[in-house]
Amino acid sequence: MLDARAAPGWLVWLLGAEPGRLAVLKAAVIATVAIALAQGAGSYLNSYYSSNIGQWIGHDLRQTMYAHLQRLSMSYYDRQQVGPLVSTITDDINAVQDFISTSLLKILVDLLTIVGMLAVMLTLNLNFTLVALTVTPLLGLFVYRLRYVVKLATHDVRRRQGEMVTIVQEGLGAIRLVKAFAQGAFERQRLNEKSLQSVQAALQARRARSLVGPVVTVLVAIGTAAVLWFGTRLVLTGAMTAGARRVSRRNLRLRPRTAGITEHFISRRTRPAHWPGGTER
Repeated sequence: MLDARAAPGWLVWLLGAEPGRLAVLKAAVIATVAIALAQGAGSYLNSYYSSNIGQWIGHDLRQTMYAHLQRLSMSYYDRQQVGPLVSTITDDINAVQDFISTSLLKILVDLLTIVGMLAVMLTLNLNFTLVALTVTPLLGLFVYRLRYVVKLATHDVRRRQGEMVTIVQEGLGAIRLVKAFAQGAFERQRLNEKSLQSVQAALQARRARSLVGPVVTVLVAIGTAAVLWFGTRLVLTGAMTAGARRVSRRNLRLRPRTAGITEHFISRRTRPAHWPGGTER
C-alpha cells in the first residue's frame, strides 16, 4: 500500500529520490531515532523542572515557616516542645517538596487522561458510560472514610517522630550531665519506648493505606464485569457496534491510574497536630 502512494514532498526532500521499500525503511529508522530523542529530551526537561520547582517551593516554605516561628510569643514555646517543630520544618516540608517534584505532574496527567476517556465514552453511548461509572460512588465513599483513618494515623506517626527528636535533642544537648549522673541507660530506654510507639503507629497507617490497591482492583473488576454484560447485550441487539464497545473497554483500563490517584489522595500528608502556630497566629 505504501509503494502505491506518492511520498510527500518533505519526505522526498529528506530521503532523496529513492523509491520503494528502501525509502520506507529509511523513514522508519529516522522516525525511531527522532522519537527516542524527543522522548529523552522531554523526560530530562520534566525531571529537571519538576525538581527545580519543588526545591524552590521547599526553600520558600522553610523561610516562611522559620520567620513565623520567630514571631510567636514565648508562651507558645512554653507549651510546645522543640522536637516537633524541628520535625515539621524538615520532614514535612521535604514531604511537600517530594510531592511537587514527583507526584503532582503524574496526578495531573492521569486526571486529564481519565477526563478524555470519559468524554470519548460519553460520545459513544450515554447509558453505557453510566453503567461503567456505577462503582464511582462506592470508590468515593471508600476514599472518604479511609482518608479520615489515614489522617489520624499520620498525625500519630508525626507526633511520635517529633517526640523522638525531642528526646535525642535533649539527651545530646545535656550529654555532659547525662554522663556525669550515669543516665545513659535511662535516655536509651526513653528513646526505645518512643521508637516502638512510632513503629506501631507507622504500621497502623500502612495497614490502612494497603487497602487502597485491593479495594480499587475489586471495584474496577466489578465495573468491568458490568460493562462486559451490558455492552455485549447492546451489541447483540444492534444498539452499539462491536468497535465502539472495544473502545469503551480499552478506556476502562484505568485501574493503574485510578489506584495511583487514590493512593496520592489518601496518603497525602495532612497538616500535623504540632504545626507551628496551630493555636496561635
